[in-house]
Amino acid sequence: MHISKLQIKNFRSFENLAIDFRPGLNLIVGENNIGKTHVIDALGLVFAQGSERRDIYPRKEDIRHDSKGQSLTDGFDIIVTLEGIPKEQIGWYIPMLVPNDGEGVARLTYQYRKVPGRDRYAPKLWGGEHEGPQVESALVASIREVLLPPLRNTSTELRPGRNSRTAALLVRISNEEGQGKVVDVMRRANDEINKLEPIARAAYLIDEGLKEISGPSLAQASSLVLSEPKFSRIAQSVETLLRKRDGKEDETFDVQENGLGYNNLLYAATVLAELTNATTDDVDMGLLLIEEPEAHLHPQLQAPFVQYLREQAANDKIQVIATTHSAVIASSVGVENTIVLHRDFATPQLDSVLAKPLEECNLGGEEKRMLFRYLDVTRSCLLFARGVILVEGISEMLLLPKLAQAVDSAYDLKKCAVSLLCVDGLSFRPFYQLFRANNLRIPCSVVTDGDPPEEEDEPGARVKLIQSEMDGAAACFAAKRTLEYDLALAGNLKLMLARFRALFPKTKPDLEKAIAEAVTEEEKSQVLSSAIRPRHKALLAHDLLEQWEQHGKSLKVPDYIAKAVRHACGAKA
Repeated sequence: MHISKLQIKNFRSFENLAIDFRPGLNLIVGENNIGKTHVIDALGLVFAQGSERRDIYPRKEDIRHDSKGQSLTDGFDIIVTLEGIPKEQIGWYIPMLVPNDGEGVARLTYQYRKVPGRDRYAPKLWGGEHEGPQVESALVASIREVLLPPLRNTSTELRPGRNSRTAALLVRISNEEGQGKVVDVMRRANDEINKLEPIARAAYLIDEGLKEISGPSLAQASSLVLSEPKFSRIAQSVETLLRKRDGKEDETFDVQENGLGYNNLLYAATVLAELTNATTDDVDMGLLLIEEPEAHLHPQLQAPFVQYLREQAANDKIQVIATTHSAVIASSVGVENTIVLHRDFATPQLDSVLAKPLEECNLGGEEKRMLFRYLDVTRSCLLFARGVILVEGISEMLLLPKLAQAVDSAYDLKKCAVSLLCVDGLSFRPFYQLFRANNLRIPCSVVTDGDPPEEEDEPGARVKLIQSEMDGAAACFAAKRTLEYDLALAGNLKLMLARFRALFPKTKPDLEKAIAEAVTEEEKSQVLSSAIRPRHKALLAHDLLEQWEQHGKSLKVPDYIAKAVRHACGAKA
C-alpha cells in the first residue's frame, strides 16, 4: 500500500500540480523556492487528520494569492491517491475506494473552504470519487504519518516526556503481556527503592511537611517512585543514553551532549523502528516525510543515511517522501527514486511548476544505469538548476562563465541558476535525454565541437546524431570546428597567438610565419587551432581567463556560445 499520486490545487504557490510517487523511497529535488516544502506540508495536512500529534494546521494564507496577498480563489484542494490496498483490508477502506480506477485504489480529498455565513475557513476530508461525509479520523490513522522538519533539534523529542519518540516506539511495538511484565518490574523497583535511606528519608520529610501545612485530617500521603506503575508513564520516563562503540558500558552520555547530526540519525532510526514494527491491526502503512535530511549531517553521513532510508522503505508498509538541496544525497539515490520539481521554460510568464519523476524520462535500462553512475556530486547539480549547459572539456568550463557575461551582463550563470557541467569524455546522451520532449522542461544547451571531416564545413557524424535528437528543452550548439578555432575566428586570433607563444615558446617555432602566409581568416584560425594540442588547451584557457580578469584583455564571443548561453538562460530566440 502506498501513495501513488498527489494533486495540489490552489495551495500556496501551486495552481495545479500533480506528482506521481512510487512505493518505498521518493526524493524530491529542485531549485530553491520551487515548492518542495509545500508538497511535504500538503501531505502533512491530509494525514495529520488522523494523528495524535498535529504538526501543521491550515491557514487562510495557504490559499493561492497574488503579490498583494489577495486570494485568487475561494480555497484549496489536496487530493491523495492510494494504491495496493490488500484484499483483506478492502472492507476497512470502503469510504475511500475508487472502483473505476482499479482494485485496491482509494482517494482522499482535503478541502479548505470558507464556512457559509461565517468569516472563517474550515477543512473537510472526504473519501472516494464523489464528495461525501467527513472521513473518520480512525480511518486516516491507519496511515501513520511522521514528519521530520528541517533545521530541527531532535534532542527534545528523544528525552523523557509526553512527546518522547522513544515512548511512542515502546507503546507501538509492545503487547499487553509485555507491558504487564514491565509494570511488574517497576512496582518491585519502586518497593525496593523506597527501602533505601535517602529515598525513605525524603518521603518522610515530605509527608511531615504536608501534615504541617494542611493538618492531619486533610493531608495527603505521598511516595517517591521511579515512575507511576502504568506502562504509558513508564514509557515516557525511559531515557536514551549513548556510548561510543569502543567505550565501556558505564561510560554513557545524554542525548543533550550529543551532536545535532547524530541526534537526527538517532531520531530517524527511532521513528522508522516505530513505523516498521507497528502492529498490523493498528497501522496499515507508515508515511515518513522528511525535509532536508542533510540538515546537520556532514557529507560522509548523508549518503549512508539515504542508503538506510532506502533499505527501511523496502518494507511494504513504509513509504518515505523526502526533499533535499544536497547534491550528495541526490547523487546517492537511484534515477527511479528521484522526482524533479521545475518551472516550464516554455511558459515562464505563468510561473507554472511541473513534477517529473526521472524514471518517466524515456530512458532505456542501460541509459538509466549510465545516468546513475554519471550523476556524481558535481553533475547532480543539474537537478536543482533553472538551466543547464553541457560542455565537453575543461577549456569550456573555464571560459564559458566569462563569455556568458560578455554576451549580456545579465547572463551571470550563477545568478541565473544555470548549471555548467562537463561530461569530461563521457557521452552527452544520458544527460540531454533528461531534457528532451515530454521530459524535464528545463532549458539544456549541449555545447560541442563541430568535428567536421577534413576539408569539409559540415558537422561530423557524431554531432549530426546529437542534433537529430534535439527536441523539447534540449538544443545543440556546435562550433564550426573546435572551441579554439571558433574563438580565433571570432576576432581573438592575435591575443590567442601571443598568449600561446608566451606559454609555449619552443612549440611550433614557425607558427607565426605559417599564420602570416595563410590567406583567409578561416585558414589563419585553422593554423593556430591545429598547433594547440590537447595538452595545451586547459593551460591556454586558464591564461586567457587570467588576461581577461586581471588585465582587461577581453575575448569576443563565438556565435554558437552566445546562442547556447541565451537558450540556457531562458531567452527566446
